[in-house]
Amino acid sequence: MIALFGGPLSRIERVALVLGLGISATLIWFARDAVVDDTFVWLTVARHLAQGAGLVLNPGERVYTTVNPLWVTLLADGMAVGLDGLTLARALGGLATLLTVPLFLQLLRRTVRTPALRAIGTLAWASQAWMARWAMSGLETPLAVALVLGGFVALTEGADWGERPVRTGALWALAALTRPGAVLLVGLWGTALLIDAQNRPGLRRLVFGMLPPIAIYGSWLLFSRLYFGTFWPAVLGTAPQVNPTFGEWWHRVSVDVIRVAATESALLVAGVLALAFGRAPAKRRDRVALRLLPVAWVVLLPSLFAARGLPLNARHLLLVLPIVQWLVWWAVDRTWSGERHEAHAWMRASFIGVIVALFVVGQNVAVFRNEVLSGARQQERAESRQLVAWGRWLGAHARPGSTVAATEFGPLAYYGRMRVIDLNGLFTPSLAPARRGMTERELVPRLGFEREGRAEYVVDRGRGARELLAASPHAGAFEPLDESRGLVLYRVHWDAVAADTAAARDTTTMP
Repeated sequence: MIALFGGPLSRIERVALVLGLGISATLIWFARDAVVDDTFVWLTVARHLAQGAGLVLNPGERVYTTVNPLWVTLLADGMAVGLDGLTLARALGGLATLLTVPLFLQLLRRTVRTPALRAIGTLAWASQAWMARWAMSGLETPLAVALVLGGFVALTEGADWGERPVRTGALWALAALTRPGAVLLVGLWGTALLIDAQNRPGLRRLVFGMLPPIAIYGSWLLFSRLYFGTFWPAVLGTAPQVNPTFGEWWHRVSVDVIRVAATESALLVAGVLALAFGRAPAKRRDRVALRLLPVAWVVLLPSLFAARGLPLNARHLLLVLPIVQWLVWWAVDRTWSGERHEAHAWMRASFIGVIVALFVVGQNVAVFRNEVLSGARQQERAESRQLVAWGRWLGAHARPGSTVAATEFGPLAYYGRMRVIDLNGLFTPSLAPARRGMTERELVPRLGFEREGRAEYVVDRGRGARELLAASPHAGAFEPLDESRGLVLYRVHWDAVAADTAAARDTTTMP
């Protein structure tokens, strides 16, 4: 018998596990080219760490940009022993994605009584389109999802929830070091333990459950304060600071729900029906907060993003999607498999599960084809390849110590080995005053980034060279080097800017 996490699998679960891994691997293969700009940003930071320059984007500039230190450190360890960073990042993401399949099955086995529903649910999760989209992107998302899922598996292990507090707290602390959104999960974990600490076993769970997060994430906070001078990442510090109105907040949450419904609406309908027609679970007097923790996590993470005015896409929602699916399959099992789990009830629950799963798989296949493999994604990848080509060119032709300014700069920094100025201001937060003084369209033509360094090269997006030269007061300073796919690479001649400034000064002082 095959054993998983100490328990034997039934035949239908073994078949589902093999098929699920096959489905996931197939989707990953078709989406294998989904590398994005942030991939190269973190590879650049990892290379600097491996070379001893520190956990920084630009050597010598201690800006707190690394919101995923565990991921960057793993890449740096591999690069330090000679592994190719991009290959390593893609391999780790693919393996982490495959790992979520047995983890999800084990989570179902902790709570769902019907083996067929466990198998069906596993296949539904394995077909998740957005998980496949980000699997080999070289980003930290798959690892974060695996750690979050592993923490929930540990939470539900044992005779009752919370019997493995050390393991649960450690996994979620590591998830927080991989994706900043998982910090909320650590906070919910601590809050639930504190609420449920009504007796000696509860106090023991509180102490042992919070020791790993304090040791693991607390160490990172201490390091960030000493190394960067702050606890607060620059990326979050540059987020909108105006609190949205309730209407704005509700609109953002609605957009998130619609985005989730593209792949999860059949499951959400099944969950609503299960809640409407199922019997209320027996009330428990102990560990109530731990039982509510999954629901709180699913509801509060998207709400927090919306309240902060932060963009929330499918990549961010992946941290909660497996928990949404788990809760729905659990509710379906409780509602339609019967209290005593009779044979006819087992068949009824399995039949309903098959119908729901068919819709779920169909939705995910449609999203995978229309979104993940769409023409828009192909254009995005073409732009990424163009930036990679420019990065390689800069690495071969730019003088050492050069600077490039761009909104999408990852490949330029990684392959060009150049100092970068982030025109978005996320990784160059000191650019914020200049951005407040002019629109985004004015920043490049007016060379509004000059105070951050006289970049020898700049990439402009969304307009041709002729349009930029017509809009710039320093047209003579821009030398177009290449133009492709809505991107233009310029060399900047700062001596021409100085000449323009001197001419303007002479004009204004003439009698």
